[in-house]
Amino acid sequence: MIAGYVGIDDMDTAQEFFRECWLRILSWNTMIDGYARIGNVSAAHELFDWMNKRNIVSWNIILALYVHSKNYEQCLRLFDRMISSGEVKPNDATLVCVLNAYAKLGNLDIGVWIHSYMKVRRIEPDMLLSTALLTMYAKCGFMELARDFFNEIQVRSVVSWNSMIMGYGMHGHGEKALEMFMEKSGETPNGATFVCVLCACVHAVYKAGPTTEHFGHTVGLLGHSGLIKDSEELI
Repeated sequence: MIAGYVGIDDMDTAQEFFRECWLRILSWNTMIDGYARIGNVSAAHELFDWMNKRNIVSWNIILALYVHSKNYEQCLRLFDRMISSGEVKPNDATLVCVLNAYAKLGNLDIGVWIHSYMKVRRIEPDMLLSTALLTMYAKCGFMELARDFFNEIQVRSVVSWNSMIMGYGMHGHGEKALEMFMEKSGETPNGATFVCVLCACVHAVYKAGPTTEHFGHTVGLLGHSGLIKDSEELI
């Protein structure tokens, strides 16, 4: 019943039913998730703090809430609290949330700790967790570590490739970004792939000044993107 009212954002009625079954962790999690859905961060956090016992779902809901609300520092403070308490052990969903927060803040130290934690615990990352770790390395500018981890990934998604291209482009390695794009031949790029490569070209142009090669790459990318008219205008 609680989940049904949460699903339609009727938190007042959900609260009434919650009072009748407040001893169940599932009920607490459902209420916290409900407040998270409507963006009521303070109410979600207050309920979270009132819980006598939390499971990994409780922690993941509150961590994801702070990532979604772009309060990355609070997400990381809660993660530290979770680890210190020893109440639960992080799972893949926990690590994805925390890695996304560290990527936004450009903080590598704990990201490396999480990677080590995964190895020690023998956690086999799924595609989502692999991409989160790769993106964290790329956004923090540690492209050698990103490339090493990229090479370890058994099944790469288009997002994995985009993260590498984006990382090289962001940090002034336009040529390597283009090499990654060419290496990706055989894989189907998406719109974000072309945006990443075009951004890398722009970085290269600003760094070294436009050359015929830069224009050639850009025209080719616009053509691949279906933007034939734009490529003709550039020529």
